[in-house]
Amino acid sequence: MRVNFRDSYKKDDYIWYASYGSNMCRDRFLCYLEGGRPPGSSREERGCRDSSPPLKDKSISIPYPLYFAHYSGRWKGGVAFIGHKKTRAEKVTLGRKYLIKKEQFREVLAQENSLSGILEEHIDYQELVKKGIKQTFKSLYGSLVYLGKYRDCLIFTFTSGQDLLSSENISSPAVFSSPSESYLQTLMKGLRETYSLTPDELTSYFGGVPGVQGNYTREELRRLALEVP
Repeated sequence: MRVNFRDSYKKDDYIWYASYGSNMCRDRFLCYLEGGRPPGSSREERGCRDSSPPLKDKSISIPYPLYFAHYSGRWKGGVAFIGHKKTRAEKVTLGRKYLIKKEQFREVLAQENSLSGILEEHIDYQELVKKGIKQTFKSLYGSLVYLGKYRDCLIFTFTSGQDLLSSENISSPAVFSSPSESYLQTLMKGLRETYSLTPDELTSYFGGVPGVQGNYTREELRRLALEVP
């Protein structure tokens, strides 16, 4: 059941988690909250101790550039990250934000980083607000990123601790990794749910992204977009 903003809830207990990757697909994200294996993934997610659904979800434009890198055993290929330096308005990354409990955010972060236990470490949200980006721990998605506020609740996402879009890395395509078809289609499904993008718009959105560029033709991307379940 979704709760309307007019209903009462303790805002200090909640944050907006902004996804720009597979969690834009609501069914995939719910596997991190409720447990289960999403289509296209090889891993069963354990879920959160509090499996209640998000109170709300909304679109969000993230002012950091998208790229694909590293290797995910879940998805058999590269996965989505954002760079550490803000980008021009026309190069924003499209995302979807979910209003969830802070404890759920910590547990989603733990699952994203394949940590066996629950991430009990205290997250200093106010320090993150001041710094913007901070590497919290050494892992795949080890840096937390502050993205502002919406309806009096803070917005956060996470990315790699290393900025592969920095000047010393951007000239070497080898640092980027091709995402699998199933992973790309999960992102496409999330974008379609959130923005109602057409196959041509999805094709254009991903076509020039590092990790996709040079690994998929426009025709291949359009085929994937047309075949999104």
